[in-house]
Amino acid sequence: VPMRDGHGQPFDFGIGKQHEFSADFLRELFHVDLFTGVATWLKRPGETKECKRWNTRYAGKQVGHLHKSGYLRVKLLGKTHLLHRLIFTWYHDKSCMFIDHKDNNRLNNAIFNLRPCNKKQNVRNSRLRISNSSGYKNVWLHKPTGKWGVSVTGDQGLVYLGLYVEKETAAAVAKKARHLLQGEFGRDV
Repeated sequence: VPMRDGHGQPFDFGIGKQHEFSADFLRELFHVDLFTGVATWLKRPGETKECKRWNTRYAGKQVGHLHKSGYLRVKLLGKTHLLHRLIFTWYHDKSCMFIDHKDNNRLNNAIFNLRPCNKKQNVRNSRLRISNSSGYKNVWLHKPTGKWGVSVTGDQGLVYLGLYVEKETAAAVAKKARHLLQGEFGRDV
């Protein structure tokens, strides 16, 4: 069933070539509490049966469903979207392919916690991998020597920073290198 406005006319979705939604279109669909990041569906204007059904079922309720990935997702026009990307567009009036959660909490969609980034920056702000055996980012055991190696990826590629007897020393070197090479996206944990 196509979405229609209160006069029975099809909605103008403001969709560009890449099927991105305009901020104006998103603002007609939902409201965002900028401090909590919670989006709620708005009431649709009109007296049509479709509008009344929508308002009874969705108006005032939270937008999105929790996906197993840990992100809130929402289905619009038959396609599933990550809610934090839509919230970023809703507020900033521009869309970005990658939006980073500064605190790494996938459910914290407060506008101050969302920032545009590229793929490399998004990966840099990721959590410690499950397969990590050292307990520190960018620190790994060099099995032939039994020492702890450090390597950090910067904009120019992988930078090898040596081997260290103490794991904590290697972790301190990795932390400093991350902040120098990765800036605000260099996450420690």
